Amino acid sequence: MLPRMRTRDKCMEMLRADDPGTYVTRSSLDYFIREGTIPSVKVGNRILINYDMLLKILYEGGVEPEQPQENNTGVIRPIKV
Repeated sequence: MLPRMRTRDKCMEMLRADDPGTYVTRSSLDYFIREGTIPSVKVGNRILINYDMLLKILYEGGVEPEQPQENNTGVIRPIKV
């Protein structure tokens, strides 16, 4: 089966058709693409998203929480050269 590759705007249109009350926005899709949470392919000036993968990631909660940063104040840290 071929993947349903769609542009961000088309994905939003299809997502709103499937779930009219969705809280997913275009900017959240941009964030997911930028962070690499949602795999995307750039073709010319367009960014294509696998719509089925998008649904799977949203369903499974593919966004991992950020890891807390270590508090290294007052500690000598090595410099990697």
